[in-house]
Amino acid sequence: MTLTGPTALSFAEAATVFSAELDREITYPDPSRRAFVRRMRDRGLSSGFILFMLAEYQATRFGLTARTTDTVAALLDREPRTLAQFVAEYREQFRP
Repeated sequence: MTLTGPTALSFAEAATVFSAELDREITYPDPSRRAFVRRMRDRGLSSGFILFMLAEYQATRFGLTARTTDTVAALLDREPRTLAQFVAEYREQFRP
């Protein structure tokens, strides 16, 4: 069972949504794999988690996650929220 939102977004598209909803510029820096690993290690994350995130990052980057399903709608009996709706609802959690 795969749970998705209503739209498959790239990292850059997600940053655009966050920018619009938070009324400030959010960018996606597109780090190299090496830079990403270094940054995550500096944050104290475990090697296993970093490897998982690398796999997810690569899958998204290569378009392997660019699909949506109707599973959320079927389970909840309503359409899933868009990223914009989610960010707007939790706007205070994203304050700098």
